[in-house]
Order: sequence, then C-alpha cells, then structure tokens
Amino acid sequence: MTDIPIRYLLQRFAIVYLLATLALAVLGAVLEHVFGISTSSATGAVPLVVTAIDMGQSFFRKTGRVPEKYESWRLARWAAVISMGLSLILMSLFVAINPEEMINVLTTVGFAGMVLILGVFLLFSFLLIRFFVGIGAKGIAKASSSD
Repeated sequence: MTDIPIRYLLQRFAIVYLLATLALAVLGAVLEHVFGISTSSATGAVPLVVTAIDMGQSFFRKTGRVPEKYESWRLARWAAVISMGLSLILMSLFVAINPEEMINVLTTVGFAGMVLILGVFLLFSFLLIRFFVGIGAKGIAKASSSD
C-alpha cells in the first residue's frame, strides 16, 4: 500500500472548500442585489462537489493512481468532518453579524430540528464527497492516459 498524503489532501480540502464557499456567497449576493436573482439552497452543495473533485485530482497527482475504495471512504469521512466544522464556523460568523436570522430559524425548527438538519448535512456531505473524490481521480487518470 502506498502511503497516501492525507494531511496534504485534507489541508488542501479545507482551503479550497473555504474559497469555494466564500466565492459562492459573493456570487449569490451579487446575483441577488444587482440582478434580483435569488439562488436556491441547493447551491450549497457546489463547494463540496468542486472541493471533492479537486481532492480526487490531487490524490491522483500525488500518488499516480486512483484511490482504492477504502481510501476514498477514509478521505470522505475526514473531509465531511472538516466541511461540517468550517460550515459551523462560517455560520457562527453569520449569526454574529445577523443574530435575528438564527433566532428565526431556531424558533421555526427548534434545537432538535437544528441538530437533525446538521446530521443530515454531515451524511449528505460524506456521501457527496465520497462520490466526487472518485470522479475527480478517475477523470484526471483518464485524461492523463489519453495523452
């Protein structure tokens, strides 16, 4: 078994995830304020997809191979935890800026509902990352083999 550069991949994941999330937030704000176009909540998955594909491609570049299934699951597990942690930090910053919005959410869904939503987000993130890590690695492997 080749030693996978997990620390590098997870650090890169965190940076790319933050940049993609912030870029999407800025784009959403511009679309809404300038053009009056409201983005849906489904766009929240875009940073995960972009970052997971990047992680798969980075894995291939570092190791020269597509990750084994167990490696993809391992990377997805840690990346999902990182994305949840970073999302909670970003959400905390948003709440500090706009606490009324969080109060509205908590009064609507309650604390148990919020915990359930976060749990579903974690599961969804885990599965999405796992799927797109493989796609990213296989895509770059296929492209490099055709050269």
